[in-house]
Amino acid sequence: MHLGYRLSVLTALVFVVLPGPLFASGFLELSGDPNEIQCCVQDPGANQLLTIYVLAKYAEGVTGYRFAAPVPPTSGLLYLYDESTFQLVGNSQLDVSVGLGGCQTGSFLAMQIHFLRPATIGPRAFYSVAPGAIYSDCGFADHSLATSGVMMNANGSCAVADKISPANGATDVPLTTSLSWSAGYSCVLADGGSVLYFGTTPDPPDVAYDVGSPYAVGPLKPGTTYYWNVLDPSSGPVWSFTTTIISATKSSTWGAIKALYR
Repeated sequence: MHLGYRLSVLTALVFVVLPGPLFASGFLELSGDPNEIQCCVQDPGANQLLTIYVLAKYAEGVTGYRFAAPVPPTSGLLYLYDESTFQLVGNSQLDVSVGLGGCQTGSFLAMQIHFLRPATIGPRAFYSVAPGAIYSDCGFADHSLATSGVMMNANGSCAVADKISPANGATDVPLTTSLSWSAGYSCVLADGGSVLYFGTTPDPPDVAYDVGSPYAVGPLKPGTTYYWNVLDPSSGPVWSFTTTIISATKSSTWGAIKALYR
């Protein structure tokens, strides 16, 4: 059954579909925060509840979503139930449809997935929406949907503490270099990529989406301090390095030297 038909049955019961654009874009993001993308979820402690928020980002006209987001068995979390202000059919662990009741735009909280963290918990695990997620546009036509996930950390830490290059505080870094970081510790997307923040201010902007390690940057300015991370500057850590003050020069040939004296 197409999502468009499935959602049209839901919304036809109560709502009239509002006119709007016939195309939508954006993605679904699993997050530890209901208001913004949070790439890691901290451990709530033994026998405590844990909520994962499904955020719809940058939608330009959408009436519903259909996807599955089975929690990784290695996480040790126990699925409890789903919750939403919108209409739900099914469950997130197998197959769920979210009927928005009209043509929605912008970024909003689509639903919540509730878990119980038992007394024992597994190692760090990456939790994402399963492949095959779709959205229904304002004409109830189905389209494939981009998604990204969240890292479940048993130790409650989202920070990348080691295995970065250039090292934090490094000096005399070449004007063309590569940034590298530990795989699996960054803000990881569903296909394994990361969001890179990079610039000359301590709060660097996001400059690249869905990138892997290593990532080449340059040519950079000589004698300049650069700041970067692959998580989110608001939650840290932010690393820095300073480039060499000597600009790279071309090697001279004997013919080029003689030309100076002609």
